[in-house]
Amino acid sequence: MKIFFLLLAELLLLISTSGAQTILWEAPIEVSNGSNGNAGPEIALTDDGDPVVLWGEAGPDKIWLSSWTGTAFTPAVQVNTGGFASPVYDFGGIDLAAANGNLFIVFENYTHGILLVQSVDGGQTFEPAVHVYDLEPGLFATLATVVTDAGGNPVVSFILENDNETQGTYRISRSEDAGLTFQPVVTASEPADGDYVCECCSADMAVSGDTLWLAFRRNDNNLRDIWVSRSADNGDTFDVAADVDNINWNSPVCPISGPKIARTGDNLITTWMSQFSGQARVHISSTDPVNMVSTSQLTLPLSGTGNQNRPDIAISETGMAVVWEETGIPGNTTDILMAYSETGVASLPEAIANITQAPGIQRFPSIVYGAGAFHLVYADVVSGKVFYQRGTPGLVPVQEIYGSNNQLKIYPNPAVQEIVVTPPFSGNYTFSLYNWQGQLAYQALGDAVSGNKQSFDLGALPAGIYMARFQGEEGVYLGKVLLAK
Repeated sequence: MKIFFLLLAELLLLISTSGAQTILWEAPIEVSNGSNGNAGPEIALTDDGDPVVLWGEAGPDKIWLSSWTGTAFTPAVQVNTGGFASPVYDFGGIDLAAANGNLFIVFENYTHGILLVQSVDGGQTFEPAVHVYDLEPGLFATLATVVTDAGGNPVVSFILENDNETQGTYRISRSEDAGLTFQPVVTASEPADGDYVCECCSADMAVSGDTLWLAFRRNDNNLRDIWVSRSADNGDTFDVAADVDNINWNSPVCPISGPKIARTGDNLITTWMSQFSGQARVHISSTDPVNMVSTSQLTLPLSGTGNQNRPDIAISETGMAVVWEETGIPGNTTDILMAYSETGVASLPEAIANITQAPGIQRFPSIVYGAGAFHLVYADVVSGKVFYQRGTPGLVPVQEIYGSNNQLKIYPNPAVQEIVVTPPFSGNYTFSLYNWQGQLAYQALGDAVSGNKQSFDLGALPAGIYMARFQGEEGVYLGKVLLAK
């Protein structure tokens, strides 16, 4: 056990901006070792808040899954698709949702349409494939996505187009019995102006009670703008759609990049890529979910000289995080960046940070929030691996970081029972430890004289990685504590 934690003891990364919110990111953890692909990774959380990661392997067209055990990710398990081959794309086509102890995985088949497989044991075994939509002659069904409704039932969206892969519309089919059967498909994109959707751009859904929103890219004679369609009866009908994109990008070529959507309070937040200016940029809009009117839109600034693409969004109890891939970062090739705000969309450009900060090519981010933390996966193109990172939000203001200048000292680290702390400040302070779930695991009060040592007995805590937080009169100091028993 001690060896494991020593290997895992990478320094925690703190993302911060002056006067802004912060997220404490842990070091990357390998999900896939590169031997079975890394196409289009997706992440979901179980009812216990544990991450489950799905990705594809192009060529043999296999789908793989790995689950967090509490200390590491399981060896990759091939998803049993019941003999229905699924084409694998980097940009979508397979998706994952979790609810009520079930994992739902959707995929497409050139002959049979859209299918779903379910696992009731965390991805160890899979039930027989269920037909969401049986393909009709002369048609092509592609780019399926899945969410779960308020009852934990899967809702599936996909593009239905002709066999030339043009003239597509977005369809929805929902289950009322936890994925055993599916209702007839409904045309969800119909309320939008124009007849067709972008033929190779995936969509996304958000659910609140009986209301379902579908975000998608339209194709109106090569106008590739973003719309949000709404159903107030859990996907049975769609009554209204909103144009949330004022960019009006025209492109004769499919951009192969779709929007993401999430609800926070009284707003729908949609994010997407547009290349209207000749440079691919990430845009974010806020929409009134009741009146279905777009209320604001902004464009995220570039951190380098390249392009932005493939954004994703996650909502916490107090804020929102948008992640994307960006090229042209000085010193690197392509990195995963993030904007974080606890004061609305308008302040997102004020808190942008590079999560991966590594040479090479990191792409296709997928992010969710749960159990007090953001959970991110992405593909490393050079190594062929999938990586996972966990970020804990909400520590402000940060004045010093453990390890940055050695002012705050914690030792021994790893520890077995007792740690000794040398605070870089004087006066009263509160010492807190938070576990992997973001829960308070230990708290004590201290009275420090700058440079003097104080000890804390952590013998009652289980082994693990803990985030240490020192709240003093001078501000907040952050560190890590590793307990190896």
